[in-house]
Amino acid sequence: MVKKNKLTDREIGIIKAMLKFFPKLSQQAIHSYFSKPGRDFNQARITNIAKGELGKIVPTATKQEAEAYMSTYTGTGDLP
Repeated sequence: MVKKNKLTDREIGIIKAMLKFFPKLSQQAIHSYFSKPGRDFNQARITNIAKGELGKIVPTATKQEAEAYMSTYTGTGDLP
């Protein structure tokens, strides 16, 4: 069975960048950038990423990539 709500490597990289470069963002706030109706996932995935338990080999996006994603966020949970 394929998980349809799985985070992509690009999303994991952006989440890693958000955790690294924007430490005042709560994990709940980061989660909100990636969830939407029909695509929800457990907030524990953010914790797993922060602990290096998920996406360990995925490179962290740059600060600029995270800023670009955050600035163009539309509330749909889709990457621009």
